[in-house]
Amino acid sequence: MKKIMIVDDETLVRIGIKSLIVWEDYGYTVVADAQNGEEAWEKIRECRPNIVLTDLKMSPGDGFELMEKCRTAYPDIRFIVLSNYNDFENVRQAMKQGASDYIFKLTVKADELLKILEEVSGKLPDREEKNSSEQHSSENRTAIKNSLIRQALSGEPVLLSNIQERLNRLSLETDFSKTYFVISVRIDNYRVIRRRGDFLETDLLVFAMINMMEEIFKQDLKAEVFHESDSRFLILATDQTGARDAVEKAFSILIQSVKQYYGLEISGAVSRTGRGFGWLKTGWDQNNLTLEQRFYSESGKISWYREKEWKKMHLPDQLRTVVFGNLLERMEFLQIESYLKELLDHMERMEYAPGEVRKKFSRLHSLMVIYLERHEIRSAEICDSRGVELDTTVEEYDFFEDLKRSELEMIRAYAQVFQSKEPESGKYGQQLKQVKAYAEMNLEKELTVAQAASMLNMSESHFSHIFKSEEGVSYMEYINACRMQKATVLLENTDLMISEIAEKVGIENPNYFSAQYKKRTGKSPSEFRRMLENRK
Repeated sequence: MKKIMIVDDETLVRIGIKSLIVWEDYGYTVVADAQNGEEAWEKIRECRPNIVLTDLKMSPGDGFELMEKCRTAYPDIRFIVLSNYNDFENVRQAMKQGASDYIFKLTVKADELLKILEEVSGKLPDREEKNSSEQHSSENRTAIKNSLIRQALSGEPVLLSNIQERLNRLSLETDFSKTYFVISVRIDNYRVIRRRGDFLETDLLVFAMINMMEEIFKQDLKAEVFHESDSRFLILATDQTGARDAVEKAFSILIQSVKQYYGLEISGAVSRTGRGFGWLKTGWDQNNLTLEQRFYSESGKISWYREKEWKKMHLPDQLRTVVFGNLLERMEFLQIESYLKELLDHMERMEYAPGEVRKKFSRLHSLMVIYLERHEIRSAEICDSRGVELDTTVEEYDFFEDLKRSELEMIRAYAQVFQSKEPESGKYGQQLKQVKAYAEMNLEKELTVAQAASMLNMSESHFSHIFKSEEGVSYMEYINACRMQKATVLLENTDLMISEIAEKVGIENPNYFSAQYKKRTGKSPSEFRRMLENRK
């Protein structure tokens, strides 16, 4: 395993290069980094790197001085210059002084760097390497501490003393006997980004994020970094003089780094300070609440815990679910969009609890799926501009503004699909509208083709042909769809028994009603109600 050291006075450069590749996969390990030649010289004597990637213009101690010292004391170390485009004169001088090669530090790609490292490594003198087992030990330590921290957050108090004892053996920076902050870092809209597949593989992203956080937060804070889940990270920072300012500064640098190198947005939350290992779970719970409170905010900020009481959702009559259902029944998309705009504006103004907002839209989406399927429009056919489908949008967006944009994009897309599929109204359009209006007002009664045909003075076969041609479904299929739609509204908005609902939609046998409802929606009436209860 060849040992690498990175020397540059710009934090973002050190982080970027350090996070560019998973070094160990290619036979390298980053043993140290430094922000100037003087600091680098002290660390070189401790860790004896094989290759040093160094900037030239730094203070105190520049890259030329560092190379000169090493040429005498450690002649086997090879140097690669970290250069800017306008720095050729200095690079030429460094090459004369013995530098092996150079890279443009702000634009270097992983494959370019690996190629140069391979060439330089081939010229290294043999040196007995003793760090292989140490590297494995480091990897195991990271895996163990992440596993233990996840167990500690799982909420099993009986395990806490054992977990703390095992963590203490790892010699963490965090001293649980002193007061400390719990800091949570979240990659925002992670599931949306993951779906698009336009960033690094998860393992490499996690590796890069941990490197960044360790580099940044350990500069002014005694901090320990953990990987909590794919999109979440945990930092424990000891409370000390100026700690709050140091946390703010570090997070600001982290936001900039993650955005610059990976194009991702992050949010952070900081708990109150506490003491003892049990505070870890308390602080983590506080951070979860804080991140939820940021629902009406935006990415790129860190928030400190404060208690907040959400308003209970109370919607005016014109925004009730039944109004939305009536608009869907008539497929009046302009009015549906107006309804959604008014609803979204009202929610944003009142700042209802995020869970309540998500539950409300889950109900609206359930209705939309049923009504749209009547017109052979499947919810999976349409996505918003980020590729999120109707049935997942409420769970995948972390911020209200994104949810709002998605909802309006989606309804406009559905309107376009509906208009493209809806047949032009023929000479029987007005008459069929009359039949449909009667049926929708009398779903609890027996409705037959013969009855509808007689209303229009047509034979049953002629009526059936006209209705299917104009509506795209048979008359009885249309009636059944209307009954299931009304049943959904009743299941959601009343406490009526399922047998009573079956009767109100014109189906005498409750078992037959349940079977038809499941066939249409994929869930039985009881399952649908349980789903609603679970979302409360």
